Amino acid sequence: MTTANPQQPTVINTRIIRSAAVPTIYVEGVSQMVVGFPNSRLRLSSMIEHADNGEGQEVVHSLACELVMPTAAMLEIAQGILRNMAQNKSALQQGGAEWMAKVQEVFEALSPPADQKQD
Repeated sequence: MTTANPQQPTVINTRIIRSAAVPTIYVEGVSQMVVGFPNSRLRLSSMIEHADNGEGQEVVHSLACELVMPTAAMLEIAQGILRNMAQNKSALQQGGAEWMAKVQEVFEALSPPADQKQD
């Protein structure tokens, strides 16, 4: 049985107001994550270089943004992401398949005909 927290009111409607000053930041992944109490940190980045330096592969990431938030909020975000991905699984799979089909068409258009291929 759960009991309501009398100090925290029930949220009926949430409004989000976005000012023009709020940037949209593109990232390719998480470059570092530090989970702790009471806050956790995510460093989100994009790859800017991927090369063989003679001793192996070297990847250089550009830090796009750093998020510091209460750990409880990070857990809620993780749950929300996983729940939404599961709910939209079919649409995501279909969209991915359609995108890959378009990429394949471009590759096929770029390939020389079989009688012109060089060995």
